[in-house]
Amino acid sequence: MITPFLQFNVVNPLTFWGPNLIGLNIYIFSLMVAEKTLYTVAAWLIFRYLKKFYGGRPVPREWKIFWWSFIFYSLHEVIELVMIYQWIQGRLFWLSLFIIEITAASLLTWACYLLAKTYAFKE
Repeated sequence: MITPFLQFNVVNPLTFWGPNLIGLNIYIFSLMVAEKTLYTVAAWLIFRYLKKFYGGRPVPREWKIFWWSFIFYSLHEVIELVMIYQWIQGRLFWLSLFIIEITAASLLTWACYLLAKTYAFKE
């Protein structure tokens, strides 16, 4: 069977893991939504903290990159929820997930390097 380019499905998250396991379905779905929400809230709190801490001064590049990595990771988490419940499927969706995940990991690695170079490896 050939994987479709892009396909949308209607799936009930409360019966996805089994129609007789309503308690488990609610538990798993609520944990997934909480995780995705907390990633997004963390990115927002980092942005607010950086804005408040630096005031009118420009935010250093390493902290901006760190914040952008959190934005991409929260986007990845939301896409992962949609993929687990198979609401959207297809090659285009998989490709976008991998591109976002690779971008997030690259940004986080680069930000950690810049932060270590700036703050940890000072002479």
